Amino acid sequence: MTLEHSTLESLQGIFFFTSPEEMEHDAKLKNLEVIKNCGVDFIFAQGAINTMDDETFNLYMKLADKMVGSAFCTGLSDHALMVCKKQR
Repeated sequence: MTLEHSTLESLQGIFFFTSPEEMEHDAKLKNLEVIKNCGVDFIFAQGAINTMDDETFNLYMKLADKMVGSAFCTGLSDHALMVCKKQR
């Protein structure tokens, strides 16, 4: 698999890979004000979540909430949510 033009050859038309900075840049080009850009799930935890006991899961959720709230962690996420407002 080769990453080319923000897609994987075998998954063209299905997935698009980008960075938080590129997302915000493109939004601003479309006259949108970025309100929030955050990661919503993090790659390093997916396999472990189903095996966590309740105590560990609650600790993980506290960490995940902090990561979602941190702009520095957005690029670590598998998926992101960017909320924008159209500028007048």
